[in-house]
Amino acid sequence: MANQVKTLIVDDDPNFIQSATEACKAKSYEVSTADSRRQGLERVKEETPSLIVLGSLTPRGDAFELHRELKANPQYSTIPMIVVDASPDDHARKGWRREEGLMLDAEDYVVRPVEASVLVDRVEKLLREKYH
Repeated sequence: MANQVKTLIVDDDPNFIQSATEACKAKSYEVSTADSRRQGLERVKEETPSLIVLGSLTPRGDAFELHRELKANPQYSTIPMIVVDASPDDHARKGWRREEGLMLDAEDYVVRPVEASVLVDRVEKLLREKYH
């Protein structure tokens, strides 16, 4: 199954993208990345990934909006998603807005810092649940 897995990582932190990409590629997953809401939406439409890792985006609220757009679209709403929230120190600047009554329709949720190996373990778990 690994050769068929397309993982999309959407985040504006180049270090996070690099470490998550390397960890996914070590499992032979095909990896695509995006560093903005617009680019993430384009990648989803072009590639229809097997799973999305949705991290933090600036400006604040863009990750939430991308999440909302994808889950509202029947063509993409069933793609498993792992939300990687900003660290508590960065939350006021780029984290998910709790005051909006956050209703996550995501299969997994983690807070930074998260080790790439832990993230890949969660990716594998979701892929097994979804595709087996």
